[in-house]
Amino acid sequence: MVRTHSVIAITTIALMTILFASNTLKPIKLNLLGLITTKRVVFIGYRPHWNQTRPYQCSCEGGLGLLVNSSDLPRDARDIQDADLVIFAASGGISPIQWDKYQEHRPPGQKWLFATRESPVTSSLLTPPEKYRFNSFQWSYTYSPDASFPSPYGRYVPAKQPLYSEGEVDWSENKTKFVSWTSSNCPLPAFKWHRRDFVLKLKKYIGIDMFGKCGDLKCPKLSQECFDKLKTYKFALVLENSCCPYYITEKFWKALVHYNQVPIVFGAKREEYEHIAPPNSFIFVEDFKSLEELADYLLYLDRNNSRYKQYHKWRNQGWAETAVLPNELINHCDALCKVSSKLKDTSPKWNMFSFDPYGESWFGGCRSCEDVISHLFIAK
Repeated sequence: MVRTHSVIAITTIALMTILFASNTLKPIKLNLLGLITTKRVVFIGYRPHWNQTRPYQCSCEGGLGLLVNSSDLPRDARDIQDADLVIFAASGGISPIQWDKYQEHRPPGQKWLFATRESPVTSSLLTPPEKYRFNSFQWSYTYSPDASFPSPYGRYVPAKQPLYSEGEVDWSENKTKFVSWTSSNCPLPAFKWHRRDFVLKLKKYIGIDMFGKCGDLKCPKLSQECFDKLKTYKFALVLENSCCPYYITEKFWKALVHYNQVPIVFGAKREEYEHIAPPNSFIFVEDFKSLEELADYLLYLDRNNSRYKQYHKWRNQGWAETAVLPNELINHCDALCKVSSKLKDTSPKWNMFSFDPYGESWFGGCRSCEDVISHLFIAK
């Protein structure tokens, strides 16, 4: 009997491969002796840097197989008609006319997933016309804890007991430099706030080493040289490109995890940092009334090592970790299997239109970074 099942399983996989290679746009439902059920997934747009040849297949737990393809824009909206799951991940815009066509060709019960790791400001081209605000997406796959499938840039894991004995680790050791700032996007488009201007204003009061395209220092990405260099800095300026709910990116988590720095943060609200970050692990820019006050506090911490170490005290109470990539990217089979496992769930939670792209937890909750900065640091 085991041998018979093995033969059938191999035959099933072979049949999937043959059908898949034909690149058919018709749904394929295989269920030989209950061994496998196949669902069809279609991406609307596909990120070029994912470097995944389409179509491809995923084998998930519970006898679920996925056939994954994409409908690169602009394409015939009928491409989605036979899909079980449609994932909107386009980097380019979708026109109102195209949205009309997608809605027209959408069959009853088909699930739509909004998927991005970008902020609502940067990914606004994925937002449907407001008339489709409440009947487009059942699910979301974003960094937000409010997402149907949260995929944050990092996470804090509390420990059940202290990780180190008293005085075992000195987190200030070899921290011979002051503040670093690394940015790869320069110059910035008009709709994004000019972080470099902020850094230059702060630099009038304290020393800041500026790496990347916005600075005058080099730090080769992913190199050991860069890793060793940044580990010598006590602080890292972490200035997000958008001020939106829970938009706390890899820059924050890398400062904590890779370089053992104290992040000086601006972007999300304080309560959002407190919700997901290690306790007392960061310095919140908006706590200060002026650039001078922020600079004075950083200089104070630089002079008072015992006070500086308080920002590392959490390291004895738990650990931080960055997202597991590429596994947590929506195009990866691990992520696709996680999402697709809910296709057969009939409970109301997984069948209602739960994601509002205009709502307070997404675009509606964004603030103008320029306005916040102007209020705190420019107005006298």
